[in-house]
Amino acid sequence: LPFKVTDDELIELFASAGEVQNVDRILDKTTGNFFGKAFLSFKDAAAAKAALELNGTSLGGREVKVELSNTTSR
Repeated sequence: LPFKVTDDELIELFASAGEVQNVDRILDKTTGNFFGKAFLSFKDAAAAKAALELNGTSLGGREVKVELSNTTSR
């Protein structure tokens, strides 16, 4: 993800998949800067699966990689 992407931009991008309930952007532990990765939580499993269709799209000139996450391993 672009390093300057906002939560609102991510919500807008993934709105076509379904309702985004939470955005958790990963920050570098040392600098506090955005690391280029985020976890999004969706209202339901169908929306999460639909989000997979956005894999490979472009946002801010960078390719978006979308994978399902096992929430217990985060």
